[in-house]
Amino acid sequence: MSSGVTQGSVAMANYNNLRFNPLYAEAVWKMSMNDMDNSLVFFGFKETLLEPTIDMIESHAGFFINDGKLYASTADGATQQIIEIVGIDATLNYNYKIEYNKFSLMPLPVYEESLGLPTIFSVERVWKLLTTLSNIIPENKVHYIVQYIKSATGGTKSITFNRFIYKEVYAD
Repeated sequence: MSSGVTQGSVAMANYNNLRFNPLYAEAVWKMSMNDMDNSLVFFGFKETLLEPTIDMIESHAGFFINDGKLYASTADGATQQIIEIVGIDATLNYNYKIEYNKFSLMPLPVYEESLGLPTIFSVERVWKLLTTLSNIIPENKVHYIVQYIKSATGGTKSITFNRFIYKEVYAD
């Protein structure tokens, strides 16, 4: 997805149907960006298809990237809980997972070229729980899956989703 070069331009992709309940969901995005600065990114569960804002209170559970910082956010229609997650460079490939109000990350190997030869920096591929937002939780109803990017400057901002995996887990 690319925002284009015009300041304030946006790109949004979503599933057209309200079918995804974050209470029973587990969703994984394999994602990277070209640049984290001067942009607003959201990916996750959202009650409506209105443009996401960093302070939105509509029911949602999702990741935000705003001006170079990564956040985990939930809201219940009246109040939002948002936590900054430090030390994550979203220009690298990661798997991001949302399980209701739990936000996790799995690092992936990094490929770099040195002297014309590829070098692979291996990492341990395990899920790391980043945070659990238990004070404010999304409503127990169906939501959209939304992926969104907005450029705050005149430069093109892009986000690459290599994979999306969704499953539902029920108590019974």
